[in-house]
Amino acid sequence: MTRAFLSLLALILSSLFVITIIISPVIAISEDEGVALTALYTSTDGPNWFSQNGWHNVEDICSNPTHVQCNGEGHIISLSLDSNNLVGTIPNELRLLSYLQTLVLSGNFLRGTMPLLIGDSSRGIPPALTSIFLNDMSKGFGTIDMTNFFSHRTSMPTMYYIDISDANIRAEINGSLCSLFPNLDTLLVNDNVAISGGIPSCISQMSYLQKLDFQDTAISGTIPPSICNLGSLKKLSVGATLQQSLLNGIIPSCINQLALLETLHIQRTDINGGLPSLAGLASLSEIVVTHNRFLSGSLPASLFTSVPSLRIIRLEENNIMNAVHNQPQTWNLPFLEKLSLANNSLDGSIPSNLAGCTMLQDLDLSSNSFTGSIPPSLFGLPAITNLNLGDNDLTGSLPDFTGLVAMTTFDVFSNRLSGSLPMSVIVRIAGGQLNVIDISNNLFSNTLPSTLSPSVVTIIIRNNCYDQVSLNSASAWCGIHGLAFCNPQDSQRAECSAIAITGPNVALNGGAVSTSLSSSTSYDFSTLSSYSSSSSSSHSSSSSSSSSSSSSLSSLLSSSTSSSILISSTLTVSSQSS
Repeated sequence: MTRAFLSLLALILSSLFVITIIISPVIAISEDEGVALTALYTSTDGPNWFSQNGWHNVEDICSNPTHVQCNGEGHIISLSLDSNNLVGTIPNELRLLSYLQTLVLSGNFLRGTMPLLIGDSSRGIPPALTSIFLNDMSKGFGTIDMTNFFSHRTSMPTMYYIDISDANIRAEINGSLCSLFPNLDTLLVNDNVAISGGIPSCISQMSYLQKLDFQDTAISGTIPPSICNLGSLKKLSVGATLQQSLLNGIIPSCINQLALLETLHIQRTDINGGLPSLAGLASLSEIVVTHNRFLSGSLPASLFTSVPSLRIIRLEENNIMNAVHNQPQTWNLPFLEKLSLANNSLDGSIPSNLAGCTMLQDLDLSSNSFTGSIPPSLFGLPAITNLNLGDNDLTGSLPDFTGLVAMTTFDVFSNRLSGSLPMSVIVRIAGGQLNVIDISNNLFSNTLPSTLSPSVVTIIIRNNCYDQVSLNSASAWCGIHGLAFCNPQDSQRAECSAIAITGPNVALNGGAVSTSLSSSTSYDFSTLSSYSSSSSSSHSSSSSSSSSSSSSLSSLLSSSTSSSILISSTLTVSSQSS
């Protein structure tokens, strides 16, 4: 009996519990919070939102957590409406969400003034906001003014994440930042040209900062040395990618104290001086310091020996000088994937130290003053896909290509390289492994290969010393998209005018051109000075008037193809009847 009685009692109690849950009313949000949500719905064209779940009865919105989360007392603590087609003005009533912790409005079409979300001091409600996301707004719609957000006097110690990047925000960054958000973890204000001010020297007080991105803003002034005290910093990005930044001064020499730094971007600034030692930045994986017209000096040896985690080094378009070959003999860059030192003032020989960078995929040393020959060790990099050594003063011949098993783009334009193309190059071209090869403006000679794969995209050989170009196979160059030659008689290597011949079955020999005509091929000879039509296979040197040329060519113009050959000189062309 006792066991049966206990079982019956348990059944009764559980039933009462279920009944209690069923009849317990849903906690309604406060009147103020209802006003805030209704105002947001009305001012941002709510009927055309992609998702409107729960917004037709905002008093009970806590029961529908699609966009809103509430605490146990029915107060809204999270509002998430990202990429939901909100179009209109941010309402001032949003300030009535006194308990709000997370606000996500990114990816919409908003404008207006961002209200302060700082609790309600009159009711003893402290600021609760921890994160705000207004990023990726449509820039063509209007400006969001956050001036008050970054200048009011109420500290927000709970705030740890601010992402207002790429949102057409207007604001000014100043010393108030440090007292407003003392525990901030992430500040992303990049891609907002109306954000002005500067990096405050008090930033060292924000000891929890991990990500700091001011790129593509109107931030001016200097990078304060106090930034080196941010021991948790992992990302620092300043300057601009498209237009000149207003930052100046120098890169603080203490930057190597940021032991956890992973990403360093300094672009298009007026920063001067040199690149400081990077010894100590053991976590750094990406350094992009580009387009700084006053950044000069030498490359620090620590860049090649003390930062083994580096994957990307981009230092192009500065004014860095002195030789790279004077750097330590052994480079400790086992994970390096991209190295760009283009458009600087580097001289001397190309270092052979790169041989140990077995993961290197992209190497750009173009537009410097490198001299000497290309080190054979450079052509043994197994992962290299893009190699650009153009616009230097390199001499000698090309090394063997056999080790460059992954390369698809090869540029050595505007040097003083000579000799003939190695057989390994010809094999790579013929097999279609190379998509682009530019050896123009050198002293190469001898004969080009007579067969190529249709997958080759561009070959540029203008302004060299080829005495014979033998491409007589009827379909040898079908599929080529941009071949450029210099007139073999042009000993001055001057730039030649280009002629486009579009279509397959094109053969060249000694600077003359013959074509087998096809009714499905488009031939464009519009820039030729002379043209003659003949049924013979010999090359013609006779001239024709513009009218006869036009008449003879009109029958050749039909549907266009993707193939084209650029021949850099004015040639006399004869056609063969098919």
